[in-house]
Amino acid sequence: MNKTPVTTVIPAHNKSMGRPTVTVAVSAYNEGYNIGKFLNSILNQKRDGFKLDKILVISDGSTDRTVEIAQSFKNPLIKVEIYRERAGKSTHLNTIYSSLTSDILV
Repeated sequence: MNKTPVTTVIPAHNKSMGRPTVTVAVSAYNEGYNIGKFLNSILNQKRDGFKLDKILVISDGSTDRTVEIAQSFKNPLIKVEIYRERAGKSTHLNTIYSSLTSDILV
């Protein structure tokens, strides 16, 4: 039986006193039907063991009510970035990765 210990490493930039910080990000294209449910689901989750840093909604050229619905939440955790022209999910993921300050990205 292998008894290898499990080690959890908290990165040095962690600002939440021992709890990892989390950013939830979504690149959305015409998700007006789903975005409200998505944001409510995240905001209503228990936050045991982590600190929710930010919820980032990136509108990738949406032409429906995606932006309007996301902005209607008025929650300081929710940040909405609007791109008028479609650039694609991978472009926005690269932007998210390059500016990430949280310990975990979901």
